[in-house]
Amino acid sequence: LHRCLQRIVIDGPERWDRTCIERHRPFWLAQLRQMGLSDQDAETASQRIQVAVERMLADKTGWWLLDPTHIDSECELALWHSTQDKTYSSHIRESIIDRTFVEIRDGERLRWIIDYKSSEPGNDQSQAEFLEEQRRQYRPQLQRYASLMAQGDHTRICTALYFPMIQRLELVDLAEN
Repeated sequence: LHRCLQRIVIDGPERWDRTCIERHRPFWLAQLRQMGLSDQDAETASQRIQVAVERMLADKTGWWLLDPTHIDSECELALWHSTQDKTYSSHIRESIIDRTFVEIRDGERLRWIIDYKSSEPGNDQSQAEFLEEQRRQYRPQLQRYASLMAQGDHTRICTALYFPMIQRLELVDLAEN
């Protein structure tokens, strides 16, 4: 999904109509099979990618996120940094930011850091419960991204999760615990 969304930003979302999306399905299937998925799992995953892309392109906020004309627009931005985290064998770690750009709002520069999530609420879970769980789970990751992007930059930072399956941009307040 992330590679596809990156391609949409590069191409421009206006070029991605239903025909274009369907033309990409065989490519997604091949990539998923190369990743080791069975034919059935690859088919299911490619259908899910298609639905996510269609929903994101049908959503005004999704379209805004995919707009390639944003200032300092980046997708899948790889940042290398040192870490003290003992779960890594090296003290150097790569963090990849799904989507980031700068928006000018009321004359102020606002750096957006967006993490795409393909998950959606389970059958026994309300959307509010799901979103709270996702904010809690991904807050440390977004804090790391914000810290990396803030180095040497005095732009205000806004972090969020975007869920294309439910067409939801969920702001994540880094000050919450």
